[in-house]
Amino acid sequence: MTRKSHQPGADECVYRLGRALRMGRISRDDWGYRFATSIVEQSKRLGWTPSAMQLSTMRAFLAGLSVPDAITDEADHATA
Repeated sequence: MTRKSHQPGADECVYRLGRALRMGRISRDDWGYRFATSIVEQSKRLGWTPSAMQLSTMRAFLAGLSVPDAITDEADHATA
């Protein structure tokens, strides 16, 4: 049986990039820091959607980070 790999959508990618920035998982000296901050800022614009290249880059970048896959409310972790 073949299992399809989960490809996160644009909203999940933006969330995970923002979370990685808040958690300090991306070095400020890294190009990824500038990329992630740019994407997070752009995502705040009304009606913004990433280009196919941006989405592909987000997915590839997130694959190399240790950021949780699932979107969870951080308040859930505080009560656990």
